[in-house]
Amino acid sequence: MDCIFITNDDGLCKGLESLITDLHAYKIPLFVVVPSKNKSACSMSISLREKMRLSRRKEVEKNLDKGLAPLRVYTLEGTPADCSLFIEYAKGTEVLGNFNPVFAVSGINHGANLSHDILHSGTVGGARQCSMSGIPSIASSYCEHGGGDVGISAKLTSEICFNLWFKKDHLDDLEKSFYSGNLFLNLNIPKDCNGVFKYGLLGIRDYKNALAINSIENLDELEVKFDGPNIIEENIEKTDVFNVNSKFASISLIPTWPYSHPRFPNQELINSLENINSVEDLSWIFS
Repeated sequence: MDCIFITNDDGLCKGLESLITDLHAYKIPLFVVVPSKNKSACSMSISLREKMRLSRRKEVEKNLDKGLAPLRVYTLEGTPADCSLFIEYAKGTEVLGNFNPVFAVSGINHGANLSHDILHSGTVGGARQCSMSGIPSIASSYCEHGGGDVGISAKLTSEICFNLWFKKDHLDDLEKSFYSGNLFLNLNIPKDCNGVFKYGLLGIRDYKNALAINSIENLDELEVKFDGPNIIEENIEKTDVFNVNSKFASISLIPTWPYSHPRFPNQELINSLENINSVEDLSWIFS
């Protein structure tokens, strides 16, 4: 039974519940594996040679299952990338049963994943790991910390999933690269979103004055942490930062593989990426 795999870096949270509820309204089977505790900013970290407990969360299934489609929910004592790797390697085992994850969503994340944040993001790491396994993947973030109403993010993300889930013919080169896992989608939806998507290149968003030094007893032993940074953004048009600051939902296509890797987009595909001017050039995502 083909299904959508869901993971995130926040674990069991409001964003996850909203996403499950909205996707289930489309009667799509869902298999969920999320970290047992918050793993924000862990990028693609994996738990090498560590035993991780996998726990089925039947109480969550009971609360969210409306009988519209099969639902299975687990937590894993690991990172988002661990969750995605588990899905890759567990196919055909008793744990997955007859579930066959062929599409992936990581989110809904609490907090933006814009600009070079994608290099640190556990949400993006979970999606990217799935893409590396050849599973078409989406990372989705609600650009607000501290909870709040993530409904608009779940709604817009689910609509895109619905469009992409039921597509059978993949004609566009960018579309083919997404479905083969060589590109993945990164979505960012602002709190006051106007409900309209705009395509965005990665913008500039820097963190300043983030270092806090406390409990200094001597200069040989200090307590330090990164906390409360001053975020400096450059409002460059056609970037994800500009889109979100302009109340648009931002959608970006990100290469899965690093530059110089044999699977990194060839020049023809790079030209196609550079020639994207608006979401109208990505009709395969929205139709």
